Amino acid sequence: MFITGFAPAKNVLGAINGLGQTSASSLACAFRPALAASLFAFSKEHNVLHGNAVPHEIRDTRDE
Repeated sequence: MFITGFAPAKNVLGAINGLGQTSASSLACAFRPALAASLFAFSKEHNVLHGNAVPHEIRDTRDE
């Protein structure tokens, strides 16, 4: 809805939509590792869910 308001004409709406989705995806991929590491550190430090408040894919299973 917000992106469609920026389109000067209907023929460029697809390009603007694609650019918006690409930008949002790039930002998510850029900040996801830092967010996951911070969540892991917080859960270990404060014993949130016994240090397991992170997805299994990013948890180090060697210390179990």
